[in-house]
Amino acid sequence: MVRLVCAALLLATLIFGLTAIQSGTVGAEAAKKQAKHRVGGKVKKAWPRAGNPPSRLLAKWLARQVGPVRPCGRKWTRGPRAERRRHNRNVRRCKRWHRRIKVSSSQTPMPATVSAAADPGAPAYASRRVTPSLTATTADPVLLARSYQIPKDDPDYERLVNWSYTYDSAVTASAFIALDEKAQAQQILDQLSALQFNTGAIDIAFDVTTGAGAGLYRSGNVAWLGLAATTFDQRNKTSRYLQTVRRSADFLLGLQASNGLVKGGPNVSWMSTLHNLIAYAFLARAAREDPVNTVRYSTAATRILNAIDSNLLVDDKNGLRYLQGLNDPVDALDTQAIGAIHLAGRNRFLSAAEVLDGVTDRFAVKNQKILLNNSEKKYNQTWSSKEFFSGFKPYASTKVPQVIWFEGTAEVRAATAVNFRSTATLDAESKKWREVTEKGGSSAPLQANETILEGRDELDVEYHVWPAAAATAWQLLSTNEPRFLIP
Repeated sequence: MVRLVCAALLLATLIFGLTAIQSGTVGAEAAKKQAKHRVGGKVKKAWPRAGNPPSRLLAKWLARQVGPVRPCGRKWTRGPRAERRRHNRNVRRCKRWHRRIKVSSSQTPMPATVSAAADPGAPAYASRRVTPSLTATTADPVLLARSYQIPKDDPDYERLVNWSYTYDSAVTASAFIALDEKAQAQQILDQLSALQFNTGAIDIAFDVTTGAGAGLYRSGNVAWLGLAATTFDQRNKTSRYLQTVRRSADFLLGLQASNGLVKGGPNVSWMSTLHNLIAYAFLARAAREDPVNTVRYSTAATRILNAIDSNLLVDDKNGLRYLQGLNDPVDALDTQAIGAIHLAGRNRFLSAAEVLDGVTDRFAVKNQKILLNNSEKKYNQTWSSKEFFSGFKPYASTKVPQVIWFEGTAEVRAATAVNFRSTATLDAESKKWREVTEKGGSSAPLQANETILEGRDELDVEYHVWPAAAATAWQLLSTNEPRFLIP
């Protein structure tokens, strides 16, 4: 009898164990599948699809950038023969692609590599030379800000016309928040929240025509989304994006290393200064919105703060400055400008002044023109000016051409303002810069004064003479709320 009972117990144990293993396997597979699930949700449309237009001209331009455009245009029947043939050839190619897109939403023209605009602050080798793999999300358009307004005759028109970098959309939402354009900000934040994975990750870029994502995930984009979301909630006294904030925070905290810094993303080991500066601002602000996680977020923010001071702020032959990242000595303009804002927010004005002085010494560019150019890698047949312009280049390096980068110049303007310095010269240059596109009915600032499609050595860069969403958003932030990044 005892033997029978023991045998029965043994058999039950084996069956239970096998069931547990099987259920565990199924559970793991289910968890893995769930980890790839996007949050989803309805996106309420804003102007020009519904509601009232923004009050400012630049904000109207940004609002018109949201969502896809019909890129192909019509065939030309008049004009110079060579230009007409080139234009009509591009129209035919574009229409062939759009016929294919109806069959499979995962097919889309996209950058062969991710450009510097996609992931500010990342090392060149980490972002510029990675080939994204598209992940189809939906056959429907998404309401994100197209990164550029591209002339239809440009060789890169088809490649980038409906491409939206997540960073650009998050900064655009931030500009709308700063202007109290609630409906416009909500439209973009609703869309970004819907495209976010339940793990907190979000693609580095999207094709707004199809909703296909780039399949790359970086901390900086998540931090910017979280910062915009928690700022919107606090300004409007709502908890609309509380779950977006929590998902974003969980993603970043899951990447926080033992030294306190947040890694650049899953499956990478590098740590970006810019990513960590934005992550600190986000978590410090989120700690005030979410009482459940106040201690957790503030503790993580303090660890990031101490790690930035210990590892990323250096005083070397170039003076006091921020490294581009841990063990990454590249001297980047946006890192210095955001770093100076960060220092001012902590009342470290003497250190901020040193960083800003270094920006003037190492990054200033003077007497540059915006010229027409017909060569493929320098192409610009739309915007030009006889004026001489001054501003700041993206890197303090002889490996990068002396190009004026307006987005970074606007960031320097914000840093200058929060450090109680005069912005008169920068404002005068900005006015001249925007007058170039006013002639074409745009008014949005160009990304750069020259097209650059190839770098030198390890610094691959891509800049265009196109009105740009990030440049426009930073112009609005720097003039209306330069302290936006101060928690």
